Amino acid sequence: MDKWITPVFVLILAVCATGCRELAQEEYGDARPAVADVAVAAQATPAAEATTAVDTTPVPEDLLHLRFMLVRVDDKELIIEDQNQRPDIEFNEGFQISGHICNRYRGPAELKDGKLYAEKLASTMMLCINSELDELERLFFDTLRAGADISLTDDGMTLSQGGRVLSYTRADWMR
Repeated sequence: MDKWITPVFVLILAVCATGCRELAQEEYGDARPAVADVAVAAQATPAAEATTAVDTTPVPEDLLHLRFMLVRVDDKELIIEDQNQRPDIEFNEGFQISGHICNRYRGPAELKDGKLYAEKLASTMMLCINSELDELERLFFDTLRAGADISLTDDGMTLSQGGRVLSYTRADWMR
């Protein structure tokens, strides 16, 4: 009985890998390897140790339900006494972003060619008492309108554009 289980399993895995590869190519083109390709390669060489490169350019699914708190602007640490007032960004269903700096904001975002765009954000329009936060808010909105290079790590995210870098740490609602 064991003699036919392994060949049948390999055949089922190969059929699934072909279908998964086709679906992945439809979704991502040739830019991202399908998980099935990795599974087939690992099955074909069981003695080899699997090594994979960490892809720091996220897709929308990588960001869904993640929340980040701003900790640095360029090389300067952002000092905020009340952590509840720390500027943040959250990635929601339908690839909507929301958060606050001085004002609350919300709207659609898009990832394209490794850049995060949010050109149509709605925002409250209260006066920022703190001039540094006012400037930071303008920088944030300008950066997302122009398209920010986005890099994701296990514990944070950076948005950079035009020589400016916004560094965030993860502060997820969900893990």
